[in-house]
Amino acid sequence: MTLTVVQFLHVISMMIFCHCGSSFRIDIKRGPFDGLTNTEINLTCVVDDPSYWAYEIMVMEVGKVGQTPMAIMRNFEPRKGGEFKTNMEIEGLLLKDASQSFLRLTIKNPQTENAGEYQCDMAYLDEMGSIKQSRAYANVTLNDPDTKAVLDYLLKKVSDLENIVQEQGDVISKQSNEIQNQTATLRMQEKQLKEQQILINEKLKKDTQNNLKNLQDQVTKLKEITRLQKTNIRMIETQLKNQDTIFVQQNHSITECREDIDIQEKKLVKQLKKVNGLTGRDSSMTAFSVGLGSDKSKPATIKGGETLVFTEKISMIGNDYNLQTGVFTAPWNGYYVFQLDVTCTADVSLHIDLMVNKIRLATLHAFDQDYSDQSSVGTMVELKTGDQVRPVARYSVRRIHLDATDHYSIFTGYLLKLL
Repeated sequence: MTLTVVQFLHVISMMIFCHCGSSFRIDIKRGPFDGLTNTEINLTCVVDDPSYWAYEIMVMEVGKVGQTPMAIMRNFEPRKGGEFKTNMEIEGLLLKDASQSFLRLTIKNPQTENAGEYQCDMAYLDEMGSIKQSRAYANVTLNDPDTKAVLDYLLKKVSDLENIVQEQGDVISKQSNEIQNQTATLRMQEKQLKEQQILINEKLKKDTQNNLKNLQDQVTKLKEITRLQKTNIRMIETQLKNQDTIFVQQNHSITECREDIDIQEKKLVKQLKKVNGLTGRDSSMTAFSVGLGSDKSKPATIKGGETLVFTEKISMIGNDYNLQTGVFTAPWNGYYVFQLDVTCTADVSLHIDLMVNKIRLATLHAFDQDYSDQSSVGTMVELKTGDQVRPVARYSVRRIHLDATDHYSIFTGYLLKLL
């Protein structure tokens, strides 16, 4: 049955001002007893008069007397009231059959504030269709468990104590037997230890005598070995002195050989100068000046670690620069001068290392974001006959100017002085 607003207000007024009998009760059920108090208390509002079982219940409420209800059953589902606490739970069932309707408030781990008098209000329709209201009271106290719960708790405690006593007795009996066994074992071990001590003392005495003899023999041997080692050391010292004398003599011979070699080298240089004079070539005049390719519409590209080969001969004395490999090989010992000029197009970063064999002698760097850029590097270096000089790209680079006419990029080198 659905209540109108007028009927609902009438129910509320009946609940406030009308007490029409005690047709239902509050059942109090306590949870397990933990020795001090019950772990929970259940307050259940139920109809206790069979003559009311056919009535239709509309509202159930439960709470402390004089306070806002904690649990309310309305519209067929329970909900919390204004005084509801975090340690409370509610459940309920509201049916036309009043005998199956109930509203239960469960208080978990009840505290002092949960004790006191509670009331349960019920609004229902009687056989005439009139709205009636009934109220029941119950007093909730703490530390007042059911006699059976206390008895069960005490019996369980007694049973637990009896079990503990029995277990402790068994443990004590077992430990007593173990002590007796260990005592017998200790006595036997003491006897064995005494016998072993006698054997050990006898063996130690015998072993000590043997060890003393062995040590004496070892000392004699060590003395002999030491004597032989001293003799060997004297022999080695004599050999080292002899070798040192030989080394000094050999070192003197080497110095004399070097002086002879220097004299022979000077004579050879003079002879080479004479030969070159006969062939029309001055030994102090080895030189070259070379440029890059001839197609300036296709800028050169070179990978990192590769030699930048200048293939365009501008001027050259001798054939010490190789136009195919881009390598200059020093013909004689002397001081040489090298000049490297390279031009690259816009937005290109250029690093060219001037290498002597595998050693970096100097580095050329050029970069311009908007225009072409030319960079130069020049140096003088002492070279030995056979040393090789070449320009090598440190990183991959593209767009180096190629022009056989204007020679934007030139590699030049010459002998400054013979040694």
